[in-house]
Amino acid sequence: MMGDYSRFRTRNGPIDLTRLKYLKHIIKYKVIVAAAVYLFLCCIFFPSLRYMMGPDGLNYIAMAELYAAGHWAAAINAYWSPAFSILLAPFVAIGFDGIMAIKLLNILIGFAVLFALVWLCNTLHLKSSVLAILLISAVPFIASSAFLNATPDLLVVLVLTTYLTCLLRVQKFNQIKMGLLVGIIGFVGYLSKYYLFPFFLLHFTGTLVLRFITNSNNGLRFSGYLSGILVFIFMSSFWIGAIGSKYGVYNYSLTGPTVRAMFAPSRGTANVNIPVDLPLDRLVEPGVKSLEIPDPSLLALPGGVLYETSTWSPMDGEREFNHQIALINNAFQYTSYWLVRFSPLLIPTLFLLLILPAFRLTNEVRFVAGLMAWTSLALLSGYMTLSVEGRFILFLWVVGSTGGVWLFRIVPNFPYKRIVICIFLSSFTVMPSRWLIVNMGSEGNSGKFATTLKAQIDKGQRIASNGNFFKTAYIGQILKAKYLGHLKNIPPDITLSQLRASGVHYFFVWHETGSDLDWSDLGNVITQSKTLGLKIYKVKS
Repeated sequence: MMGDYSRFRTRNGPIDLTRLKYLKHIIKYKVIVAAAVYLFLCCIFFPSLRYMMGPDGLNYIAMAELYAAGHWAAAINAYWSPAFSILLAPFVAIGFDGIMAIKLLNILIGFAVLFALVWLCNTLHLKSSVLAILLISAVPFIASSAFLNATPDLLVVLVLTTYLTCLLRVQKFNQIKMGLLVGIIGFVGYLSKYYLFPFFLLHFTGTLVLRFITNSNNGLRFSGYLSGILVFIFMSSFWIGAIGSKYGVYNYSLTGPTVRAMFAPSRGTANVNIPVDLPLDRLVEPGVKSLEIPDPSLLALPGGVLYETSTWSPMDGEREFNHQIALINNAFQYTSYWLVRFSPLLIPTLFLLLILPAFRLTNEVRFVAGLMAWTSLALLSGYMTLSVEGRFILFLWVVGSTGGVWLFRIVPNFPYKRIVICIFLSSFTVMPSRWLIVNMGSEGNSGKFATTLKAQIDKGQRIASNGNFFKTAYIGQILKAKYLGHLKNIPPDITLSQLRASGVHYFFVWHETGSDLDWSDLGNVITQSKTLGLKIYKVKS
């Protein structure tokens, strides 16, 4: 039997919480309340987290600037997916700096995720009071994802939540119409993150199989599956063609070979923070061409840093096979680590969803549980062969929290069921809240310092550094400067000649990479930061 979530028992008997004035309004206006709490958190943390940025974020910004400038062909990139940058482009076009644009875009995507959660929970027929608690508990998760990830991962959460809801509501639509809608959503997911191309093909096919296994009348039928696959492949072919025309290789992306090269046997079995060498000892011409990859086997960052890829297979030999096993084992450990960090109750919840279809329950219950478990397994399957980061599997938070609450609908009543639900959902708020607090001020020193430099360094100036590639690129993004890369472990006299040859105006000397060298012949020091360990030289003409 399904419990009445609006009642808590006290010494004086049950109390109908929906009759309490304020709680009644919260439940009634749950979406507005959750959105207001989310907006409040964003306003609180925005000043301290506005400078939070990662290396990938700079690349999405660089692509957005190309889209905003109308260089669509140049913006095509086989490594970083386009949707996030396309959404960033309007913000960049109206004058927002890229870092600010990413924060604003992610905040807006967060609002959309809240509404997508409402649609999913209504599809699962969750009580209004439970939905209110779930939405409030989702706020720290969404806020932390919006601020701490300068990547399309929150956009992926939005797409997959919508996708999963459509599959659960398949009985509400004509099978072909639903298939077409799901195919379009799959295409949007592919443009959001290239990984969702194989995920969609695998997951959508598996969902059809699941329908027959569970004998569910509400599951996906072949007509819907066929229409969805065809529209997905048809629409995806245009972007695959764009990639092929630019790189000469017709593939859904070049991310796989590049990432696989980063985890080649020669690099060992380090975790997701595996160091990636930046073997740049020369400067590159800035601008549109800095994003173009001259060869499909090369990955170019905005500064022109190239990662040479290589192909390897676990079937190449014993060394490669053992290396692959080690990577899987490492990825499994990191997956467990991140799932526990999301919530200590997430793994037990996913396990229950996985085994539930084996019990003698209604076909609908078996299908819903099986679909949620299958979604989790399909999402993890590709990552498990190489590496797993928390942001890759953010959607499992949605599966775990909504699926866990849904499980309470199908279990018999037991004492304090409503309190248990509150404790369960609260477990998903601990780590996101901690992440927000711990990361307050991250990259704040670099961001604030860069802001002060705007009065000294004009927009469009060419800059280079003696190392610290990302921090220099980060500061350069705020300055709207053209970062030509770094000259690492090169004597000052040779550095000066290369700087002059490339027309570099300012050279960033990071003490940690060149403190024992005399850089005084480069030019005058215009400013420095003892906190960052940085001196900026104006290069002699």
